[in-house]
Amino acid sequence: MCAVGSIASVTETGDIYELNASGTWTKKPAEGSESGSEVTVDSTLTQSGQAADAKAVGDALKNKVDSSVLANYVETSTAESTYAKKSEISGYMTESTADSKYAAKTELSSYATKTELGNYATTDALSGYVQSSVAESTYAKKTDLDGYATTTSLNDYVKTVDLPKGINVADATGTDDVVTQLNALIASLKSAGIIANS
Repeated sequence: MCAVGSIASVTETGDIYELNASGTWTKKPAEGSESGSEVTVDSTLTQSGQAADAKAVGDALKNKVDSSVLANYVETSTAESTYAKKSEISGYMTESTADSKYAAKTELSSYATKTELGNYATTDALSGYVQSSVAESTYAKKTDLDGYATTTSLNDYVKTVDLPKGINVADATGTDDVVTQLNALIASLKSAGIIANS
């Protein structure tokens, strides 16, 4: 507030006012006139049509900011309709965390989905199977076995190691000896069971 006896002038009209002891601004008479009229000063800055208290105006302006300073700020209503509060994004992660932890959808184009993998076996499930390349190089196809005997059908045959053998017969050394060696060979084959005894 201004001190009693303070003087103020109104630029537009040129009128001069003085603050009296009761806190009222009184218009000072113009030079050569008798008396002035009283003016009520609004120190609350809420009354229309009344003179404003200069100190109250100054104090009120201390709490105001030039509009050019507000260029870097957004109005509260705009902020509330455009942005989320920090408390509202506590369940979200930052973009850098997401980039370092998760793949983008475009990076997954060469991967199968779980649904697509339902048509495939896991490596654990394949432990009882042989790869095609190993099967081709190690095993015969069933169609290739037509010219082979089964183990069961081989029971009708004798192994060559188990075939009876005759005794060793010396080579004939002359015409007289041929009959003797031939008879010895026939006797050996008969005793081995290769030819029947007559």
